[in-house]
Amino acid sequence: MHSAQSDLVLQSANMTDVTGNISQDHSCLFIFDAARTRSHLCFRYLATDPQITPIYHPFLAAGMLSPADISLHMNHSQARTTELEQFSATYGNDTHDSCAEKLLAACRNAQRENKRPLANEHWCFVLKCDIILGLLRNTIREQDELGRNPTYIPDEIFETLTPIILIRHPVPSLALISLCLLLARQNQK
Repeated sequence: MHSAQSDLVLQSANMTDVTGNISQDHSCLFIFDAARTRSHLCFRYLATDPQITPIYHPFLAAGMLSPADISLHMNHSQARTTELEQFSATYGNDTHDSCAEKLLAACRNAQRENKRPLANEHWCFVLKCDIILGLLRNTIREQDELGRNPTYIPDEIFETLTPIILIRHPVPSLALISLCLLLARQNQK
């Protein structure tokens, strides 16, 4: 399904770069989101365009399991600990560096196919852990303290990407999270 709405997002997609680098003309579209923002729906809709190569959650495994994982600084329930251990058994070899290399390779492959890469990731898995903790602890107060690239996204992609930031009003998100927690508790009984 192709529409005028997806044309607005893709209108600047000129798909040639003789240097092999990510060019501004067909930079990676990158959806930054949070849980429960309906980003998957947005991603799937945009990915229907034949000029797009979808790259879904390129940093998910590293974001959940690497030593730089923000959740390692949090306490978890036994159910969440078990879930993380199971996830680790399946995807535990990924690091932020290996995920960044895979993302860069996927973007370059998309360009070779004359397509535009579209990536989607939760902001908490893309931002560097020390940046997140600095923002949460209010130790980062100026934009220049973030550095040139506060993410794990390779500089070559970060400097040219076209960001799409999804924000959802928190009330529906909180209600949905509460419902998920309630259903999970009921399933444990």
